[in-house]
This record gives sequence, C-alpha cells and structure tokens, in this order.
Amino acid sequence: MKRLLVIVSCVAVIVSAIRSEAAPASVVVYDDITGPETSFYGKFTPGTIQVGDEVLLSGATPAEEVSVRLAQFSFLYSATGINPALATVSLTLYANDGLLASGSPSPSTVLWASSPFPLVNSGGTGYETLIYDQTDFGSLLVPRHLTWAIQFAGIGSGTVGLPILSPPSPGLNWDSYWQKIGTGPWSQNVVDNTPMSFGAIITAQVPDSSTFWDLPLGALAIVLVGGGVRRRQALVSARCAS
Repeated sequence: MKRLLVIVSCVAVIVSAIRSEAAPASVVVYDDITGPETSFYGKFTPGTIQVGDEVLLSGATPAEEVSVRLAQFSFLYSATGINPALATVSLTLYANDGLLASGSPSPSTVLWASSPFPLVNSGGTGYETLIYDQTDFGSLLVPRHLTWAIQFAGIGSGTVGLPILSPPSPGLNWDSYWQKIGTGPWSQNVVDNTPMSFGAIITAQVPDSSTFWDLPLGALAIVLVGGGVRRRQALVSARCAS
C-alpha cells in the first residue's frame, strides 16, 4: 500500500524561472520544487518508459474528488547527449480510476495529453523547465487526485532524467511511482528510502480560495503568461545538483 507523505508548511516562494505577478483565483495547488522542507533525493532516469507521479492537489482528501480548472503546469527535466532535432518529451494527465495495482487504482482515463515537445541539452548538473498554461489546457477541469506522467522519446544514446524532490508544499504525494512499459499495464514501484516524487509546480483556479485553503499565507495568486508550452532554464538551488 502507498503511504502519504506528510504535508509541510505553505510554500513561500515560487522558483524564479516561472514566477509571475498576482491575479485573482489562480493559486498554487502543488509544489515540490520550492517548498521550505523540500529535499533533493537524486535523479531518476526512466529512459523511454512512461512514468507517473500520483499527487493530491491542496485542499482535498482522497475521498474528496473536487475538480479544479487547471491554470499552469511546470516540471523539471535534464538531458545530456541528446539530439534536439529528434528528442522529445510528452506530458499526460490521468485520473486514477483504473484496475488495482498493489491495492491502489492505477492511472486510466486520460484527462489531457500534450503533443511531443522538443528537448534541449541541459548540461551536466542543470535542469530545464517546461511550462504549460491555459493556452494549452483551455478550460480543462481535473480532479484533485491525479497522476501526471512523462514519456521521453528519440533520445538515442543520450540520458534524460527527472529530479526526485520531496515533500511537496502545498499538496501531497506518495512515495511510489507508476510505470507503464509499451502497451502493458501500469505497475506501482518503490525505491528503498526514496520518496519517488518528481519536481513540478501546479496552479489552478478554485471555486473559492477562502474556503478551500488552510495555508498560513492564504491563497497564493499568480497571473498566467500566455503563449502556450515553452521552455526556460530552471533556476533551482544547489540541492538539485547531480
């Protein structure tokens, strides 16, 4: 069975690579990049296997499936030795409403899927940030309990990776990760002494931030920058060094 990681205090800052100005009704609902207690546990290198991180957006319990309108989704990746003309990454959001795997519902219903986006070489210890916003999502509603999954392609002999960062604040996650090989079923996997949580920041529009949030700083608001999915170099602290 999966164990919920303990939620820590409210996030105080947003990584400078994706920081923006205030706007009503859009709040950070998940952040395991800049939380005050977030630690770096190393780099996970999935190759071209689809891997997923099951998360619980802030303000919900597993039995409280309240939908929110997705505003922005950002995640970190690293790539070395790849051909930018061939290498891509795809993001897929799933509802956890599938067959049981290790006693837990697996990812099944596709809520949203991106087109493949070109990768760039990030350098030996660097990370890149991919940012999707409402230009990509439109008016997409997602449940607070979901799995976001990444699949790299066309990497040749290069190496791609996702930083393992935990715990999130705000939000919750599990210490396991999902894996899907080809057309096979999803399996739930653990790594000893490692909370398998990949670096991401998620913002959403919620019905009423004053009733959904129990955070010391209240609802954190950000404005969305238009233009669709884009890449920025991740300005993360030294704790993310390989």
